[in-house]
Amino acid sequence: CGGLTEVFGGFDLVLVCDCLYIVDLHGALLDSIRSCLAPGGVALVAFALHHDNNREAVFGFFSRAAEHGLSAERLDERQMPVRCSNLPASRFYVYAWTLALLPDAPRA
Repeated sequence: CGGLTEVFGGFDLVLVCDCLYIVDLHGALLDSIRSCLAPGGVALVAFALHHDNNREAVFGFFSRAAEHGLSAERLDERQMPVRCSNLPASRFYVYAWTLALLPDAPRA
């Protein structure tokens, strides 16, 4: 967000959709979100689990948020209609969380 945040001062809303399945990039994604948010801004993170064997690692993203200057709060979750017969219904179960800057966290 570098140049954009210099011009606009950060964003009130950052949308993060279906980006948590590569768990090795969680730290970099959290840093990017923090650098893009304006004070008082919020990131909406929506995702479905892509694999049954990495649930704990994916949800670990939210446990790590405070280490990166962000608070995490579960917003909602729901089963969406199954749109593909060769995928399990769990692939269409959507989770939504919010992230916000911690009050004492410096901007990245």
